[in-house]
Amino acid sequence: MSQLRLLLVRHGESVANRERRMQGRLDSPLTEKGARQAEAIAERVAQDAPISAVYSSPLLRALETARTIGRRVGHDPVTLDDLMEQDIGDATGMSWEEFEHTWPAAAHALESGDRDARWPGGESRRDVAVRAARVMDLITSQQPFGTVVVVSHGGTLRWAVAHLMSGTPFAHPDHRFDNCAITEVVLGAGGPAIACANDSSHLAEIEEEEMHADREAAG
Repeated sequence: MSQLRLLLVRHGESVANRERRMQGRLDSPLTEKGARQAEAIAERVAQDAPISAVYSSPLLRALETARTIGRRVGHDPVTLDDLMEQDIGDATGMSWEEFEHTWPAAAHALESGDRDARWPGGESRRDVAVRAARVMDLITSQQPFGTVVVVSHGGTLRWAVAHLMSGTPFAHPDHRFDNCAITEVVLGAGGPAIACANDSSHLAEIEEEEMHADREAAG
């Protein structure tokens, strides 16, 4: 029975992640840790079944991650603009506290969960949901079976899973995506299923080393 396995991967840690700045479309590169995370997810993916294709957001943090994976599995990433992170407009590069101070009404609307609440000069959640559905439909039409890697961003991937899981209790945008964690969605005759969610077990050594370094610095 043919099925499609979608390995959904959030990019590795970026400089803006490290600085706790909101990125949106900011083209922030990977940190040293992010590059190591990318190598770790690449190694994990390479141990999987043969990969049919690698798709990526064109934003640098995702594309660097996808290229690292692609080198291991023998595929150059195909970039798709719809895989980009939510456009947060004028808030790009700010901390949430700075944004909340500058646009309190917009911050309140966004925190309320209103899907039509829009970032100043940017997108709403509904905009991202439409993009995520469109790009997932494109990928699944181009790759109806096999194993496909999709490297994107937390916000976009949450809506992608919601779309892929339509008709199930998991059709919601609250799925968690940590840096270089993997969520596997399987599409087959039995309907969509989540085989693993936000699995970061392949990053355990990196996290342990960082915790040890933090303790050493604090001591």
